Amino acid sequence: MNYSDRIQIETTQNVKLEYEVASSGDRILAWLIDTLLNIGYITIMLVIYDMTGLARKAGETMGVVLVLIVILPWLFYHLLSELLMGGQSFGKRFRNIKVIRTDGTSPTIGNYLIRWSLRLLENMLFPGVAFVAILASEKGQRLGDLAAGTAVAKVSRRTYLSDTILNFTHTDYQPTYPAVQNFSNKDIEIIKYVLKLHRESNKFLILRECATKVRTLLGMDPLDVSVPNETLLQRVVDDYTYYKSREEV
Repeated sequence: MNYSDRIQIETTQNVKLEYEVASSGDRILAWLIDTLLNIGYITIMLVIYDMTGLARKAGETMGVVLVLIVILPWLFYHLLSELLMGGQSFGKRFRNIKVIRTDGTSPTIGNYLIRWSLRLLENMLFPGVAFVAILASEKGQRLGDLAAGTAVAKVSRRTYLSDTILNFTHTDYQPTYPAVQNFSNKDIEIIKYVLKLHRESNKFLILRECATKVRTLLGMDPLDVSVPNETLLQRVVDDYTYYKSREEV
């Protein structure tokens, strides 16, 4: 690749995110998988079309049916899959890559429509133009991405402490636990990691152990579960973020 291997995004909340750009190899493999799936679908439908005798029933109606069941799914495959699968096609999911917006927000229907329509234009003009654009773009964007303000990145982005230390813009935020000011950056990183593990894999035991330790550090009764473990840990992260952002103002 001759473009940067990372995309740095600053959201409207001033949160800096860093994503790894999907490699040209990943994108080519994803495209091949999607293409093979489409070819397989079209082949199966044509075989069924022939075996059921519909091919021998000449007429305009049968031609329309063929277009509806074969051509349209192929034509709208990328648009529908990205809309329904959160920016991924089956090929992208297999390669762990997805469509993101370069401003940090979630892609909209309009973004997907622009990418899809430009994909059709790229394929009609010159099938290799998308690959050339990807190599030439700083963020690995094809023409459709450039027009839509999107890019294709690895699903598992790199996590940095700067992701946790947000710049609070809500002046009415009221912290719950002032004692979190005694926590270290490393403490918050661990809490964030535990929350991530729990939310992805339901790690209730690890969550409980972490919450018990945090209650002790906060000067609370470690057995007091009036505040659920996940809620407690998230509040600690939010409170720490609040105080840390005030230090940096």
